[in-house]
Amino acid sequence: MPGRHGCDPFGSSDDGVLNPGDSGTGLCPVGLGAGPAGADCMGAEARESLVARILIVDDDPDVVDACTLILEKNGYEVASANNVTDGKAQIQKVNPDLLILDVMMEQPDDGIVMAQDLRRVGFAKPILMLTSISRVTGMSFGSDSDLVPVDAFQEKPIPPKKLLETVAELLHKEK
Repeated sequence: MPGRHGCDPFGSSDDGVLNPGDSGTGLCPVGLGAGPAGADCMGAEARESLVARILIVDDDPDVVDACTLILEKNGYEVASANNVTDGKAQIQKVNPDLLILDVMMEQPDDGIVMAQDLRRVGFAKPILMLTSISRVTGMSFGSDSDLVPVDAFQEKPIPPKKLLETVAELLHKEK
């Protein structure tokens, strides 16, 4: 599916999943897209100032590694932390444009409590919450701005195409 500049935001796969050998560099930080390796839909200076920084806070190294690989391949700058304490420190250090947050880490509600704490101190950047709660418990959470103050929920494991679409949508909404 071509981007606004006729570029292919998901590489050469027809299924939208990034696979080894795909030639596309993926979505650019502002959701415009990028063409095949070596081609860009914007100049280097503009691209440098628009790189979106994403912080992933999740205690599952496989989730962190997979999301990092997908996001970096698609032009995002990614940092990570594996617990709430390190996540809060990374927010101060990295100043992310988007936070990807796991619901359950050391405690079953760590992600929810972290989101509440961040919103209480004025963190206004988008938060994407990844969860496997409905798969594990059969319960599901909706977006409740007081109880769970996040911008979007996605079930783990999140397909690469869905991750990229959600990230681009949240970053675009932020602008």
